[in-house]
Amino acid sequence: MLTTSRILSQCILRHHVASVPTLHLRTCTYIHCTSSNYSSSPSNSSVPKVHKVRPLTKDDVDFSFSRSSGAGGQNVNKVSTKVDMRLDLSKATWLPEEIRQEIRTAEKNKVTNEGFLVVSSQKHRTQAQNMEDALEKIQVMIDNAVEALTPKIADATTVARVKANIKAGQERRIQDKKRESMRKKERGGGKGREWD
Repeated sequence: MLTTSRILSQCILRHHVASVPTLHLRTCTYIHCTSSNYSSSPSNSSVPKVHKVRPLTKDDVDFSFSRSSGAGGQNVNKVSTKVDMRLDLSKATWLPEEIRQEIRTAEKNKVTNEGFLVVSSQKHRTQAQNMEDALEKIQVMIDNAVEALTPKIADATTVARVKANIKAGQERRIQDKKRESMRKKERGGGKGREWD
């Protein structure tokens, strides 16, 4: 029986793909591989561990509303449209620990001492639009953390270019050492020379 995870594992093994984007209605999430151990033979030891990161929902966060500053006309003092959203990273077990740690590191100014990721939005005039905007901000942070942890696979031309640069650097270093050695030999150091 073919399952989604089995198809993705085969795709990763055959095509040496580090992350496979999965489309959702609201945003794009990634299938994250924690191992860069790729092999063309599907043995159990070489299959990378795959984490499916689902999209963020309103049920995953705590939020509150307050009055927004800025434009809004007469509506601004009557309706609380600003959204303050908090994601408890310690309770977000649907995210792998390494991704939560990457978010703590990358967004350290937005993470409280208690471990809450805090985001606010007051860009729009309605609560619903500001709620979507705040959810989108957190989703972008999650996607960036997944992308940062996804192993990059270099193509053949990049590998060849890096090897050529390393070899050229080693040859330059050897030539510089030979040149310096010849310069020191020409000086003679004052031994065995007769001065007129």
